[in-house]
Amino acid sequence: LLNWQSRMTENDDARDRLKKASDRVSAVSKIYEFLYRDGSVDGVQLKTFISALCNELMPKSAMGRIGLKTKVASRMASTKEAVALGVVLTEFVDNAVTHGLGSCEHGQVELTFETSKTSCELIVRDNGQGLEAGYDAFETGGFGLQLAELYANDLNGTLDHSDGREAGSWFRLRYPAEAT
Repeated sequence: LLNWQSRMTENDDARDRLKKASDRVSAVSKIYEFLYRDGSVDGVQLKTFISALCNELMPKSAMGRIGLKTKVASRMASTKEAVALGVVLTEFVDNAVTHGLGSCEHGQVELTFETSKTSCELIVRDNGQGLEAGYDAFETGGFGLQLAELYANDLNGTLDHSDGREAGSWFRLRYPAEAT
């Protein structure tokens, strides 16, 4: 319905917003589809889940132009944690491809998920133009980052990002391992 509405809308800004909303709904649907296909609603292996989701996330337009490298620790997680992590990961990867590497002929997105007894950390990094020094994406960012913040809060987590003093950019989610 959102795709249909975006095609019927003449206003470019409204069309873009409807397309992004459609993409987000599609991403959440892919998350639940994976969880259903995996056969478990009680828990999910994040290593398998994140790897499969990443394969789905790279847009066809980026194939051959942008590489995706993943390093994912093994961890069993609740459905709640997997959904929240999936939404945040989707926003981070989409922002890396769209904004970080949007105009690059070739680029790389690196995703790392690490866990310890006390905490979990997701980092998505790109080798694009980087953020402007002093830029706070969470203060000025769009709906996608606001959505990521909501899901980070569900995990009792925090979000942060690079400060513009280095090449490329990175976004990070940290949350307590026992939060879910």
